[in-house]
Amino acid sequence: MSASTGPIADLDALLGLLASYAGARIDDTTQAGTPLGDLGLDSLGVTLVSILLSERGVELTDDDWIGIRTVGDLWHAYDFRRSNPAPT
Repeated sequence: MSASTGPIADLDALLGLLASYAGARIDDTTQAGTPLGDLGLDSLGVTLVSILLSERGVELTDDDWIGIRTVGDLWHAYDFRRSNPAPT
């Protein structure tokens, strides 16, 4: 999987990534408040999202994932970890 192209610029870019690489169902009604489950992401899809973010240099912690319920939550966790990497 060679999707690594650098940081994700904004929520729209994240939605594109979710649709293209994780098989999420994105449409015109998808927005920050959309639950991840409504996108059709199963556990494999979420794993792919985690890998894609990791390839872009951002590692979300288990605690980060626990708090992620919506597309907006995912964006905020990604954006936070981009500036504040988790300790290794």
